[in-house]
Amino acid sequence: MSDVLAAWRDGNWQKLQCFAEEGIRVADLVADTHAPALTIFTIENQWAYVSAASPSAPPWFAVLNPEGGREYDAPDAGPIEEVTAEAVAWAAEAGLTPDPARVATAIGIRPGPFSEGVSEFLEALGLRFAHRQPIPAPAGGSPE
Repeated sequence: MSDVLAAWRDGNWQKLQCFAEEGIRVADLVADTHAPALTIFTIENQWAYVSAASPSAPPWFAVLNPEGGREYDAPDAGPIEEVTAEAVAWAAEAGLTPDPARVATAIGIRPGPFSEGVSEFLEALGLRFAHRQPIPAPAGGSPE
């Protein structure tokens, strides 16, 4: 695993902030946990690549701030309506309560230097990391 800088919890969910030269493979997380997983790889605070999967549904991806991503040759995730539907279905399967209108809006937000766009996207999916106290990552970079 990459160097963990911070970790948060929301029930059984964990959010890790880490340095990673390459994104953590969401398929590996699903295989290891047998549960839905989502990764977000932020590029230059301008756009982010979201990858998600679950044990019983096909993987999907999104680009946060697709307009900014085009400047970096980001892949096209497809029409926002389709990406939103995939994100909402994934969140519901994961036991979350997504807000489809907020998900669609959050996809268009720039991640930003303080990850405000990422936080908005996660909250729209039904995760509430912003309302939890960070938990320190143990020495050696492994989350608890």
